[in-house]
Amino acid sequence: MTATMPRLSPPPPRPGVGTVPLSPATGAGQSHQNAAIPTGDHEGLRNLVEGAYAHLVAGRTSGALMLLQRALAVRPPRSDMAAALPRTGSVVPPTSRVALRTLGGFDLIIDGAPLAVGKKPARRTLALLKAIVAFGGRNVCRSSIADALWPDVEGDRAQNALEVALHRLRMRLGVPEAVVSQQGCLSLNPDLVWVDAFALCSTAEAVHPEPGCGPVERAFALYRGPFLPQDSDCAWSARMRDRLRARFASVVAGAAAALESRSRPEEAIKLYQRAIDADDEVLAFHDGLARCLGSLGRRPDLRAIGWRTAAPHAVPVPS
Repeated sequence: MTATMPRLSPPPPRPGVGTVPLSPATGAGQSHQNAAIPTGDHEGLRNLVEGAYAHLVAGRTSGALMLLQRALAVRPPRSDMAAALPRTGSVVPPTSRVALRTLGGFDLIIDGAPLAVGKKPARRTLALLKAIVAFGGRNVCRSSIADALWPDVEGDRAQNALEVALHRLRMRLGVPEAVVSQQGCLSLNPDLVWVDAFALCSTAEAVHPEPGCGPVERAFALYRGPFLPQDSDCAWSARMRDRLRARFASVVAGAAAALESRSRPEEAIKLYQRAIDADDEVLAFHDGLARCLGSLGRRPDLRAIGWRTAAPHAVPVPS
């Protein structure tokens, strides 16, 4: 008795933007060939892939290949990325398909379109992405990530959970090459992924801190606030948070101190106030502001900020 294999059915099209229903009259996937897919339309790309799968199930490999080639050819206009990141668009390399903002919040921009991260499963998946950034973004040991994200899971189970999370992250991003796995380590592909935290780390200190000078303004544009503030209770995020806070403080406080040394306290005050608005937990900013106000004899202003300079939550800049 010969066993017969069940015939696979094509998956139903996803509802929403860019959905092109399959028509029995035209053949599975043919509507996908004729529909124009807007640049950066993730739903449309999914429909192309599903149409290719429908062709494969029906035995039409040439049709499947055509749809996959169309999917690979879609690329977003770079103006979309700049528009999605109004304060940092000018520093995002044109080759980046993924832009990740971790300072003062968490925003993920893929091919110029913001990715919604509010759903619980998405947050769990994106925790892996955050952890890779927190550990430096390059050659991050898998075991370190597994220990950080699944501290109560042992051995192979933790590694299996990591593998599942990595697969889901790549699917979520829609850019599988963005996260590289090699020799037991994970890295973010710098040619495809831009991260504000790493851009801040590479910001040079201002040699001539004139108003509006490049390094200082770049630091302000990048540093919207502390690193991953919503994950401040996660031990794995603390080291990177301190490192980035110290970098921001080094650039800004250094420039303000240089202005003080040139007898330009009013300009230094403006820098210190902007810095405190971005991160009020850096003691150097409060001390510098108090010092400048005192040098100008502005005692009422000095008393008004006295509670902040002595605030118990303010921390010194890590050395």
